[in-house]
Amino acid sequence: MCSHFGRTVALVLAVAALALLAAGCGQGGPRTYPVAGKVVFKGKPGNMRHLIGAKVRLQSTSDPSIVAVGAIEDDGSFSLGTTMDKKSLSGVPAGAYKARLEPRRSDDPDAPPVVPFAAKYLDYDKSGLTVTVPADGEIVIEVERR
Repeated sequence: MCSHFGRTVALVLAVAALALLAAGCGQGGPRTYPVAGKVVFKGKPGNMRHLIGAKVRLQSTSDPSIVAVGAIEDDGSFSLGTTMDKKSLSGVPAGAYKARLEPRRSDDPDAPPVVPFAAKYLDYDKSGLTVTVPADGEIVIEVERR
């Protein structure tokens, strides 16, 4: 009987420990909001092929160490996750952000990256792109062709 009681206590303690670990493994950080959008070319629609794999990056205007990033898909869509204090968070904390694009890398490591958009979009301060989180719906980022 004592052996059964000991196993039951051990099982209860193990379950309790797992529950505590699971509770402690949350994001641990600020509240985040889902941010999704689409990159489109200004004017007539263009071939999105060169945008596939490029990245949208947001940098907080109040804390530059907060950076959100998402890869651009074949239809121009993206969704963002955040890196903050060396932690990955799903979504983006509330606030104002500067935005830029990062070109995709070529399959050839010696080849320069493919940049199908104007060079100003490579820089947070020159791009003219800003985003406020939480966003009212999908974000549309219009870029000029190169």
